[in-house]
Amino acid sequence: MSRSRSRADASLPFFHSVHLSSAQRVRAVRDKTSGPQMLKYFGSAGVFVFIVGAMLIVMLVIGLMGPRTRGVALDEISR
Repeated sequence: MSRSRSRADASLPFFHSVHLSSAQRVRAVRDKTSGPQMLKYFGSAGVFVFIVGAMLIVMLVIGLMGPRTRGVALDEISR
């Protein structure tokens, strides 16, 4: 772990933003503005269904592509 991360340095968000590509910055702005647009067109139920769907996709990807940990000691996993 880096020194700034271990100290929870206040300048860390600044350094993180310096290393972002322009495409990542555009996506960050788009993501912040897409939420209200989804709410406007699909309502709260539509936004809820979207978030649940996204979480299910994440669960499937981690479950299918993540490392196998069944029967492995926690000390072994943390290495």
